[in-house]
Amino acid sequence: MGRTRRDVGSIFYHTRSDKKLSFLNNVVGVFEFETDTDGQIRGTVCGWK
Repeated sequence: MGRTRRDVGSIFYHTRSDKKLSFLNNVVGVFEFETDTDGQIRGTVCGWK
């Protein structure tokens, strides 16, 4: 019987950029990733401002 690994957590985004990546400043991302026994990874990250 195979097992699946599930990881959940949060990440805080910060950048020194004042251009393309500046929208990431002070955004918190909540993530969930699953890895199956074949090594396939599926995940999502949702951003909170």
